[in-house]
Amino acid sequence: MHLKEQTQKKNNGHMMSLGTRRKTVDSL
Repeated sequence: MHLKEQTQKKNNGHMMSLGTRRKTVDSL
């Protein structure tokens, strides 16, 4: 359960990074 939570957190962080990067590219 703990491991699953960590993986989910990591995936969420990755998705957030992708979204931010995409937004930055769009604004440019």
